[in-house]
Parts: sequence; structure tokens; C-alpha cells
Amino acid sequence: MRLVFTGLWIGLRKSAAPFLLLFCALGAVLWIVPTVVLRQDDLQPVQIAVVDEAPGEFSDLLLSLARSQAKGIAEITALSPQDPSDGFAAVLVLPEGFWQSVMQGGSCTPVLRVSASSPLEGLWTVALARSAARSIETAQRQISGAIAPLQQAGLTGEALQRAILQLDMSLLDRYLAPNSHSETVRLSATGALTLPEYLLCSGISALAFGAIFLLWEGVSALRGFSLLSRRTQPFASALLLSGILSAALWLPVAALLAGGRPRLPALLQLWLLYTAALLLLTSLPSRGCCAAASVSLVLGQALFGGGLFPEALLPSALARVAGWFPLSLGRRALAAACFAGEAPSTAICLLLAGSCLLLTVILWFGPRKEGSP
Repeated sequence: MRLVFTGLWIGLRKSAAPFLLLFCALGAVLWIVPTVVLRQDDLQPVQIAVVDEAPGEFSDLLLSLARSQAKGIAEITALSPQDPSDGFAAVLVLPEGFWQSVMQGGSCTPVLRVSASSPLEGLWTVALARSAARSIETAQRQISGAIAPLQQAGLTGEALQRAILQLDMSLLDRYLAPNSHSETVRLSATGALTLPEYLLCSGISALAFGAIFLLWEGVSALRGFSLLSRRTQPFASALLLSGILSAALWLPVAALLAGGRPRLPALLQLWLLYTAALLLLTSLPSRGCCAAASVSLVLGQALFGGGLFPEALLPSALARVAGWFPLSLGRRALAAACFAGEAPSTAICLLLAGSCLLLTVILWFGPRKEGSP
């Protein structure tokens, strides 16, 4: 046991200066960036135009109801077919006979043209249009299903039209009244996080994982001693050293980022992932190998694992594997500990940490050729 703590003390002394450098770099990021990045600008409503190809069918009453329901989310402008539609995120074209088909349970479908300035705006606009289309289709089916029973009840002519109109107004009240089916839903490619929070967590995780090579000297001294003495105690010292450095780094960083006490379960996941990655990468034979491995892995994961682009905007093939990358798991754990969102799966974190530990054991105690370090 004495040898374990002696090795731990040696590793701490050799890691102290580079650890302070990394901690100061993260501290500078946390001091400068949030004041600029986390500041939220006022969100501008999406501009939507409605083109009625049969002038007069799109009533002012219905337009005012739609505007009141979309207040703060979208601005709806009624246009005639001759008006220009430039500058609108979406243009909804109502073909001639559309409102008559709604009132009579028909199946006339509007046409949507989307001209979004970003993928997220396009997703939001399409989702909004689909929600409206589902409401219209439901209304058409309900009206269509009500016509036959009304006719069987003996209603014809004006009496049938009055009954259908009463049903139409009931459906309008149902879908456009507050707290009805047309509820406001926040659509975001970054989930519960804002985009600045997402990018800040990605940047901090990338900096911490990418700078692991700075801490190589402390663990390498213990590995060298283990190779020369053929003892296992230095490995225990290196494991303790990695856990202590990880805790000393992430506890204050998460507390500063959260502005208080971070969520402990997600923080433990982050600590476990970083400890395993730190022990594995610093067990590589040279500082150059450690630097190349840590920087290249971080860059690759940032490009293909949701570091630069939110996972929801990645191609489906990449999105399926992005959640298994250590940097992605670290970002999600940091975000869950400090802001919001769902923490990564504990089973995945344990599996990844166990795999890193197994590779580290092979690096320390695996068979080596003569003359190899």
C-alpha cells in the first residue's frame, strides 16, 4: 500500500503543472464564453404566407383565429395569387375549392413551398405544416363521416347545410381555441438545450479530452517503473491518479457551468468516462502518440459524432453511432449535469469505460518484444 501512495505522489507532482494549465484554459473558457455565447437573442417568428387561389374563400375570421394561435411563433400573411412571395419561410397555396372540400368532407389538399434559411427552420416549418395538415384531414374525415348519418336522419337542403356549418364551427373552435389540439411545441435539433449551451458543452468536452496528452508524463513515469520492477502497484497508483485528476477537473468546471450544484448522477458518468480515457491515452508509449491519438479522436468525433453539428442534423447512419463516441457521451453527461437534457445510458458508459480499462491493462502488462518499452 505504501508503494501505491508513493507512486500516486510522484504522479501528482509530475502532473501538477500541466493540470493547472488545462484547468486555467477551461476556466478562461467558462469566464469569457458564457457571457457572450449563452446570451439569448430574441427569436423572430417564422414568416408564412397563405395564397388563396379562390379569392374570398379564406375568411378574415379564420385568418384572425390562426394569427392569434400562432402569435410569437409565426406571422401569417394572406396573399393573392399575383402577389410576390419572396422572403417567406413557407408559402401555403390553397387551391380553388379547398374550403368547400373542408366544409363538405372532401379531400382537396393544399400545396406547401418551403424556403428555409437553415435546416432547423426547415424542420420547424415542415413540422408546423404537417400538424396543420393533420388537423385539416381529421376535420375532413369527421365531417365526411357525419354527412351520411345527417342524411339518414332526414336532413336535406338548407337544413343539411346548417347542420354541416354548425359542425364546421364546432371543429374550428376545437382546433383553434387556446389549450386545444393546436398546442405550441418547441422543436429543436439540440433537444432540451439551446444551441449556445450545446456548442459550449461540446467545446469544453473537446478541449478537455483533446488536451489529455498534457497529463501524459505523470502516468508514463508510473508505467515505466512498472515495466522495470515488474510490479502491479504502479498500475493502482495510475488508476488513482487518473480518478483524482478527473474529479479535480470536472467538479469545479461543472459547478461553475451550472452556477451551483450540478446533478450528481450525470457528473459521475462524466467522471467515469474521462478517467478511463485519461488512463488509456496516457498509457501510450510516448507523448507524441498520446497527443496524436487524443487530438485525432476528438477531431473525428467532433465532425462525425455531433460535436460541430447537432446529432439530429447528422445523416441517419452517423446519428446511429454518434451516441457511442466518448466525446458525445461526455458532452451529453456534462449537459445533463449542468443544464438539462437526458444523460447517456449508464450501461453504455460502463461498457466503454470497461473497454478502455481492458486496453490499458494490455498496454501495461501485455506481451512485449525484446527492446520495446
